[in-house]
Amino acid sequence: MRLYLKLSFIIFFIFFSVRPLSAQRVYSVARDVPVMEGERRLSMPWGGGLNSPILQTADISGNGTEELITFDRTSRGLMVFEHKNNSWKPRPDLVCLLPPAISNWFLMKDYDGDGQKDMFTWTSAGIKVFRNVAAAGNPAAWEEAEAFLKYESNNRDVNLLVNSGDVPAIEDVDGDGDLDIIVYDPSGGGGLHYYRNRSVEINGQPGLSPFVRESERWGGLGECDCGEFSYNNEICKNGGSGHRTMHTGGKSLLLLDVDGDGDLDLLNGFEECDELYYLENKGTSAAPVFDGYEIMLPGSSDRVDMRYPAAFLLEAGASGLTDVVVSSQLSRNSNSGVDFSQSVWLYQGERKGASFVYSLSGKSFLQGEMIDVGESAIPAFIDIDADGDMDMLLGFAGNPEQDGFYGSLRLYENTGTPEDPAFVLAREDFLETGSLRLMQLQPQVIDFNSNGRQDLILTGTDTDTYRQKVFLLLNEAETGAAAAFRLSEMRELTTPLNSQLNPFFYDVNGDGAPDLLAGKFDGSLSLYENTGTAGNPQFGMEIRNYLGFGLDNYRRPLVPSAGDITGNGRPDLILADGTGSIRYLENFLEEGSNAAPEELLFCEGEEGGAAWAGRKSWPVAVRLYGRKAPVVVAGTLGGGLFLLETDAMPGGAPEGELVLKVFPNPALYTEDVRVLTNMPARILLISVTGQVLKELEIAGNAETSIPVANLAAGLYIVQAQFPAEKRSAKLIIVK
Repeated sequence: MRLYLKLSFIIFFIFFSVRPLSAQRVYSVARDVPVMEGERRLSMPWGGGLNSPILQTADISGNGTEELITFDRTSRGLMVFEHKNNSWKPRPDLVCLLPPAISNWFLMKDYDGDGQKDMFTWTSAGIKVFRNVAAAGNPAAWEEAEAFLKYESNNRDVNLLVNSGDVPAIEDVDGDGDLDIIVYDPSGGGGLHYYRNRSVEINGQPGLSPFVRESERWGGLGECDCGEFSYNNEICKNGGSGHRTMHTGGKSLLLLDVDGDGDLDLLNGFEECDELYYLENKGTSAAPVFDGYEIMLPGSSDRVDMRYPAAFLLEAGASGLTDVVVSSQLSRNSNSGVDFSQSVWLYQGERKGASFVYSLSGKSFLQGEMIDVGESAIPAFIDIDADGDMDMLLGFAGNPEQDGFYGSLRLYENTGTPEDPAFVLAREDFLETGSLRLMQLQPQVIDFNSNGRQDLILTGTDTDTYRQKVFLLLNEAETGAAAAFRLSEMRELTTPLNSQLNPFFYDVNGDGAPDLLAGKFDGSLSLYENTGTAGNPQFGMEIRNYLGFGLDNYRRPLVPSAGDITGNGRPDLILADGTGSIRYLENFLEEGSNAAPEELLFCEGEEGGAAWAGRKSWPVAVRLYGRKAPVVVAGTLGGGLFLLETDAMPGGAPEGELVLKVFPNPALYTEDVRVLTNMPARILLISVTGQVLKELEIAGNAETSIPVANLAAGLYIVQAQFPAEKRSAKLIIVK
């Protein structure tokens, strides 16, 4: 245990070795915190954002109505939406009903004819299948039906392979009642491979075997280049001098009766191309004929214009009427020009005579009802207008501009109250941060110079050098006034950061100068202690594997932050990682902390269950609800936010251990501070000069409030005097 006392900097920290036990916290996504963007109230602001989703429908709740399931290739996050009152609503709780092994792509199809859709997904060995074994009317339950599908070739079984970037077509092609598979040649030959399922013919009922490769160029079709196919079993021509297939990336397929004439047509996209190709079947489903393509769906005047489009069927009623959703399938933007805040296009179908026609109804299906800034939403909270509640700053990776790809900072003002927050998008380019021409703009709010006012740190990647830069904007406002930042007065900090590090600044050693926590791409955590001062920081020698968090390929990359997630008035270390989980190490500055963090649970009785958070997130703890438990706001790779709340508060302590809890902390000068102990005690509120400002008695296991309205902003000590011992906690009051 280390005690630091610097009256000259008005810093007084006491770290004590009380580690109260806390009840295991199960979190849920808040849906009742309103957000306005312009004149429109978002119907699901905390839905997490979408970049490149695969979209499938299935009844996994067991209520008789199909939900919409999305798996995002960029973030690898899962989400479930239910259709209610003519709108979609997120149901993250239903994610807990999905199998955990979804990878790269998935399709929901009923392969055994029991009326319940099963799941097909990618594996390095081919196609894995999970069967829904739940009884009718019950929530989905899964068992692995096939570790990988096989087909018969030359009297032996061969893995039925699909490239990881592809989206295959799984449909009853020949109309015999079982599911067949269409996929482009995984070796790059350019032909459409047709794997016919003979389950019904051989076993008398639909199943998963045996498959046979019926054709290597189904419908005579081959892929060549953007806007170029080969037909009638011909091969591609390359300027008359040779023959080769040009597509090397992912390929998407959807077999669908697009025009309503009773056979299966083809909607086809390629990773290198910006168009979705509609190939009308001039033959039959069993014997297709393709001889050309269109870049418009029938009746539509709006062609798809996005890199690597893929089409998905949203719904099909008794009339056969279809809505088609088209989304990009890029696993990352890579300056492709895709605006990931408008990358899910909805084409609504309508029957006219004997045919279907389609019209584009929007380019941000689901996304438009969420906070969705495109890529990598990174939140921070500050009372920007000094009205007593927390406002939100939101940085992001960037959006395509004419001269590049740049991020900026959004400001969402809290127009509610400290008890009932409500946000309004006030500035889309707060402080004109877009002029910095930085990617992956990450804000952090911290009292950097220890003057009682919250300052702003901006971290981003220079688009010319791809070097990570850190800028400090000091808050120039008077105490108690609205925050005042000037971009012209910002200064760059010298740090050891590079684009593979995820930074968070925090005074770890308690000397009044912020240190640097850095999560690494390899899953480890480093600490760079500030050997200078708050005014002249010098980040010195790297302390690797801080608190035991070393190389961890399973959990890479690591994203750290620090905050009071448990509501006990002391900082916790919060860690997000590549598994999608969010963990916290309680009271991490206290002696005895080790790398055994708790996990934020989202599914009762499950380990983790955070698949919907995606492979990387940026979580911060903030007290939005005043006297309720702190919430966690997690930004996602998908460009959105999850607002995670729990009813759990810190629990008791081991028998005989004394506990002092002070919350909220930091506390606004307009609210009372609450104190809780597990035994009767005398409570003292002490200034940094040692003056006792308030004194009161408190009963054990009961809250007592301390008014702080007349106190100046700054650091204070709350001391609990038990009959035989004392416990102390620091308290920060902000204006």
